[in-house]
Amino acid sequence: MILNIDIGGLLAGLGVGGVIVTLAAQDTAKNIFGGIVIFLDRTFNVGDWIETPNYEGVVEGITFRTTRIRNFENSVVNIPNATMADTAIINWSKMEKRRYKIRLPFSFEITSEQMNMLTERIRTMLENNPETINDDILINFDTISTSGLSMLIDIFVKTTNYDDFIKMKNNVILTLKDIKETSLIRK
Repeated sequence: MILNIDIGGLLAGLGVGGVIVTLAAQDTAKNIFGGIVIFLDRTFNVGDWIETPNYEGVVEGITFRTTRIRNFENSVVNIPNATMADTAIINWSKMEKRRYKIRLPFSFEITSEQMNMLTERIRTMLENNPETINDDILINFDTISTSGLSMLIDIFVKTTNYDDFIKMKNNVILTLKDIKETSLIRK
C-alpha cells in the first residue's frame, strides 16, 4: 500500500480498463481497415445500388467507420465497414445489361404450326426491338405439364436503368399479348 492506495486494486482496475480499451480499439481498427479496403477495392461508390445478404439500397455515404445505405423502404442503414469488407456484395449499378425471362403458358390445343409461327414472330419482334441484345435471344417451348405447354423467352436488354427496364417490359408484354392473340385465331 502506497499513500493509503491499494496497489493491487488499482492494478486490477487498470487491467480491466485496458482490456475494455483494447477491445474497443480492436473494433475501431477493424472498421477503419474495412473502410480502407472499400476505398481501395472500389467495390462500390456513393450513388451505387448494392445488395448484401442482409441489406439492399443506394449507398449514401462511406466513412472510415461505416457505410450508409438508404434502402428501398426509404430508411437509412449504417453498416460497419468491417462487416461490409467481409461480406458478399452485388453492385447492381455496375451491370452492363439486364436479363429478362418470361414464361408464356399455352393450352394443349396449340398446334405445331402455331408454335413455330409464334416462335418466329416473337423472335422477329425482339430482334427489331432496339433495347434487345440480339445475340442473347432464346425462345423455346421448354415445359409440359398437366395444364399445358410453356414457352420460355430469355433475353438480355441494353438498359440497366430500372425505370426504363420496367417500361421496356411493359411494351414487350403488350406486344407479346398481341402476337399471341393474333397467332392463335382459329381460321
